[in-house]
Amino acid sequence: MYCCYSSKASKTKEPIKVKTANDHELEGNKFYAEGDYKKAVESYNQSLAIESKNAVIHTNKGLALQKLGQLEDALKSFDEALEKDPEGAKSIAANTATYRDSLLEEIEKANNAKERP
Repeated sequence: MYCCYSSKASKTKEPIKVKTANDHELEGNKFYAEGDYKKAVESYNQSLAIESKNAVIHTNKGLALQKLGQLEDALKSFDEALEKDPEGAKSIAANTATYRDSLLEEIEKANNAKERP
């Protein structure tokens, strides 16, 4: 998508490329596939700043956070995904619920391990 002109661009009449939510999401997916989960989360955050109601992006962010070991943050992302679209995308909601349940188990195991001497 092209939009706006900067003062520099206005002299040359070159449009400035403005990334859309989809651009950031695709960039996040690329980083995720490459195993760069930190950059994936950053891209998903940029996408969500533009389009906060997208359950797929919340789910993808949760998966990346899970890979980073940030389990409680991942859980929050999965909960957001379910809240944003509990009915419209049943397969996403079902997958997210599965990830969420799995994550709750991981958190419980980690907490139990911390409590043991």
